[in-house]
Amino acid sequence: MRRKIVGQGHNSKAVTLPISWIRENKLSAGDELEVESQGKSLILSAAKVTGPNKVVLDIKSKDMMFKRYLNSLYQFGYDEIEVRCEDELPLNLIESEAKEMIGCEIVSHTGKSCIIKSMATELSSEFDVMLKRMFLIIRMMFDEIVDEMQRKDCDKDKLQEIAGMEQINNRLVYFCQRVLNKKGYKEPSKTTFMAIILNELEQITDSLRDLSMLLSESRDMVSKDTVRACAKLSELFRDLYGQFYSFDTKRVGKMKRKRISLYSDCYKLLGKSKGNATDMLALHHILEGLGRIHHLNIGLVPMSLEGK
Repeated sequence: MRRKIVGQGHNSKAVTLPISWIRENKLSAGDELEVESQGKSLILSAAKVTGPNKVVLDIKSKDMMFKRYLNSLYQFGYDEIEVRCEDELPLNLIESEAKEMIGCEIVSHTGKSCIIKSMATELSSEFDVMLKRMFLIIRMMFDEIVDEMQRKDCDKDKLQEIAGMEQINNRLVYFCQRVLNKKGYKEPSKTTFMAIILNELEQITDSLRDLSMLLSESRDMVSKDTVRACAKLSELFRDLYGQFYSFDTKRVGKMKRKRISLYSDCYKLLGKSKGNATDMLALHHILEGLGRIHHLNIGLVPMSLEGK
């Protein structure tokens, strides 16, 4: 369906609306519409559309998977979630999970049910700010892990603190997934890719969390070669960060050569580390992160060329 822009005065333009849509939504002259700009698209809504509203989640107190269900409903965009339990409601666990849901609170509860409600309006403009924070947190995790690996005696408490950053990043990821599901990205054609970016960043954070916990719980030191491999991975992530915010085709080839070299180094080190379980597991986490960075880097090429 196409419409022509009609001039109205010196500074105004107008577009007529299809009469079938007007009748379907029972609109008349003087009614207000929601107007949202998303890149080259202009979305008109007869009523404000922010995603699904209410949902009921039936759980069993011994089923720990309910935390995953709850978080998924939050990410999907529900503004009110009623949790019902056939036995005693695990309120403490639900409260803990609700803290991971930015903008939501438990507003009421009984012995067998509670209601979690969104108390804030998600703004599309917040997405890019949150995404940049994720990148910066991951960079910080990399830097601090490498610093600890280079020390003769790792600070176990510091490593556990680094692992705890994963929870902070998760909250940001869940919030951004919620924004995408409710409003989409400001450039609609990039919404799916942004969802993929969030997933890959979460997986990188998981690998860094697991590496931190491994180092904090192990009595064995990792080899100097493994430390160097982790430092190279940290450097690659910094390159990825630079690509995301200022894409440079010259950097693509350099990153590919670094990635191939690091893969080769890690597999050679795995062959030498059979007597050191800590070394082998650390290399496993490094390879996990390397694969995720590669997936993200591949996707940046078409996204950077869009519209050129």
